Amino acid sequence: MDVQIDGKSIVQDGVAEIPILNTDDGQFGVVKTRKLIYGIGANVNGELFVHEANNVNIDYRQQYRAITPYTMDYAVKAAMCDGKGAAWTAEEQAAARERMGAWTTIADITLDEDVNIIDTVSVQGYRKYSVVVLLSQHITIDCYIQPRLICGNSMSAAAYENAKNMTFLFFDIEEFGYIGDKNSASLFGCESYKNEIGAISPNIFKYSTLKVNYNSAGKFPFLTGIGVVAQGASIPSGSRIIIRGHN
Repeated sequence: MDVQIDGKSIVQDGVAEIPILNTDDGQFGVVKTRKLIYGIGANVNGELFVHEANNVNIDYRQQYRAITPYTMDYAVKAAMCDGKGAAWTAEEQAAARERMGAWTTIADITLDEDVNIIDTVSVQGYRKYSVVVLLSQHITIDCYIQPRLICGNSMSAAAYENAKNMTFLFFDIEEFGYIGDKNSASLFGCESYKNEIGAISPNIFKYSTLKVNYNSAGKFPFLTGIGVVAQGASIPSGSRIIIRGHN
């Protein structure tokens, strides 16, 4: 009996020689692939393989090739950062930040005058916070700067850093848990860094814990406010204080 593919007999001397696969050479097999522009190819043994996109294909959005684990990180970064794809809507950006647990700027304050204290900023709704202090000029005497934490109706200052000859201070604050009983409290951890003038990276790292009392048993006293206080000297005008929250 005769066996045909695309109307052509493939029987020779009573034997059907069925071609496994062919490319765009005018011959048909059981499976046919198109050129590698579409991401599927065949080797000399007729075996299919995936032809993945390389970095150039991704950069210039060339061809219909597969994004594989080898190129996934590069492709994701390109889609988010190179500006060639469709712009994300505000709703899409907000959803992405929520899923990633991204940092959100709560306050960005530039001082109009020298101050010793920054009034507390409302920070309800997060469990991690950062306080960044960017000094507009160096302080030549000992000046101890620390965050002020508001927890319910109580206030306490977290770990301090000496800002003498510094340009950058960073405090990373995390609320660990709630201690209940007659006097409730929250336990916080605080990492701090500081950066000398001309230094490339922070040269000091410090970690401490802090318990803030909250005299209302049975309630979870999430952090409700953060401020900044300086002792020994004022924070100079032009300095910036940035407070951020993390989901």
